[in-house]
Amino acid sequence: MQNDLIPMVRMAEHMPTENGHPTDPHTLPASDAPSLDAAALQDALSAGDDVAIDLLKRALAQPESFSDDGRALLFKRALDVALETRDADLALMIARLMDSDPELDALIWGWLVQRIGIEPDAVYAFVRARLSADTGERWLPRLHAAASTSLQVATADGDWMTVLNWLKLIGREPAAYGLSETFTRGVRLAQPRAHTEPELATALILITVKRNQAALEALLHDAALLDALPDDNLRAALGDHEGDAVALLGVYGADVFLVVLALATRDQHAALITPSAVEQVWALRHTPDSTTSTLNTVHVSGEFAPDALIAVWIDQGAGWLATDTLAALLRLALMHREDHLFHRLIHPLRERGDLTALAGDALFRAGRGVNDVLALISQMVANSDISAQGAVDLFAGLLRAWDWSKTTVLMMAQLARAIQYHPELTVEPDVLWHMLEIAADAKEDLIARVAARRLTAVLESIDDDAAFVESAARLYHKTAWNPGARGWFIAWWRGFIRAQHGGRLVKLEKALESRKNLEELRAVAATVLALRRLIGKRTLEQFADAIGETYDMLQALSAAFDPDAKHSTPFDALTVRTELDARGDELTAHTRTILANNLKALATLIADMGDNRSKPGLVRRSDDLDRSLMSGDQAPGGAVDVLKWLSGYLSRAQDDDEANV
Repeated sequence: MQNDLIPMVRMAEHMPTENGHPTDPHTLPASDAPSLDAAALQDALSAGDDVAIDLLKRALAQPESFSDDGRALLFKRALDVALETRDADLALMIARLMDSDPELDALIWGWLVQRIGIEPDAVYAFVRARLSADTGERWLPRLHAAASTSLQVATADGDWMTVLNWLKLIGREPAAYGLSETFTRGVRLAQPRAHTEPELATALILITVKRNQAALEALLHDAALLDALPDDNLRAALGDHEGDAVALLGVYGADVFLVVLALATRDQHAALITPSAVEQVWALRHTPDSTTSTLNTVHVSGEFAPDALIAVWIDQGAGWLATDTLAALLRLALMHREDHLFHRLIHPLRERGDLTALAGDALFRAGRGVNDVLALISQMVANSDISAQGAVDLFAGLLRAWDWSKTTVLMMAQLARAIQYHPELTVEPDVLWHMLEIAADAKEDLIARVAARRLTAVLESIDDDAAFVESAARLYHKTAWNPGARGWFIAWWRGFIRAQHGGRLVKLEKALESRKNLEELRAVAATVLALRRLIGKRTLEQFADAIGETYDMLQALSAAFDPDAKHSTPFDALTVRTELDARGDELTAHTRTILANNLKALATLIADMGDNRSKPGLVRRSDDLDRSLMSGDQAPGGAVDVLKWLSGYLSRAQDDDEANV
């Protein structure tokens, strides 16, 4: 039977045609054939002589030329030859005669029934030749009977290849022939043999994957059959959902690949569903059939189809798929601009701690533009799939991934607005520094101002003085171009310096002294130190009292010994000594020495202070200079000038705007 099957299959698949249709001998012109000697042919048939197929065909075209006995001999010999040779034209001629004569149909079909148990494949080929012309309802049950019998005989007597070839033939038949149940029954008949024949076990899996998924389910529940599979990878994939699915794609094609993934998906077993497997499924989903190889042609449907698989992974995979597989799904959705799938998967992932990393990796690797990415993140926030802090973290991660390209300024501006309006949101210092760098190059005012404000808080957390000064200098120079950012920084600097204790203030002032182009910052630190030296630990009221006492003492000294415009004050040294000696018991020897030294130092200090005061020029008078110091228009040049400047400030002679700088 195995040898008979090959010509039968060839006949069934390659019926002779004329102008695209099966040849009907009744349509051949009479002039194409020589005249028929019916009597001679009838004698040859009676004698059992060989008769050429062409002569039988001519005779069938004019059966009325024969006697009743002769016609019976003709039909019997023609049927025997058609079954033996698998000649489709001869079979079709006989079947057409059967269609036109019910009595003849009953006679010939009776002969075929007798042969079906012996040569089921030949009978199948005969009936199939008739159906190749057009589907006749009367012939379909006959085809089913021939197919069932053929499968039974092949399973009982043939080798595994014969069984497989029959299943392939039946599986390829048009759906209109209704052979699905016959195919399933044939698989069931072959199934026990597959337990001990590994090649048949593999073949049954492969053919049912492509031809009949209902039959496949029965095989998948047959542990003995799965154990018989010789391919370890295929056996592990179907039985335990383990192994390498992509390798199966290369060996067995898309259908087996999709089935093993669908089965693993059904059981929520993630081992087979790797990023590379997901990429292959997506490729099968988006590759037109006309461009695929045979291995990549998809026949399966339903839950095994690429679209169905991806839909299940998107809607149900958040709870069981591996992280790298979820990342691949997100990336592929974005790459193919199926943003609805991206958001469908993001939503069930919103409680994951690594959502920012997952989404960021997908957004970066998908190759979408900055505007697209901003819109996607905005939609995530609107859908409550990510918090405002999560969006900020996404911005930061993407900016790092894009290596702070100038093309991402729009995203930096979005980040700047977010942290400007939401002070509670946190940003890593390196992000702020990069934002400030890019803003300085691109002259982006908003980014510069927001980054500078956030960076002052970063500076406040730096305990190491050298690192602090380095960061302060960097921030100072990077805000030089922007008045708003620079003004904020200087205002903050004054407040920060005033809040420092004396020891650290001295160290910072010393460190600033050695840095170039930081005179403005050092001036603030030095001024705070100077003012603290002046006031000391006194309250302002105590300071005012001390200044009053100092003034009284200096005024008394001046009144006693400074000459005035009317007369000079004479000085008698002997008298001074006598007065002091008379009160000598009021001082100890030690106190007397201290007083002597202080008087000398005070005289020197007063002289030096006088020398350091601002001098009026040739054009500017002394009273004009004093007014400038009092109003704050003139910067003090020494301690005496400071006294005048402080007097102007305390007496409100200086403008409020300048006083608040």
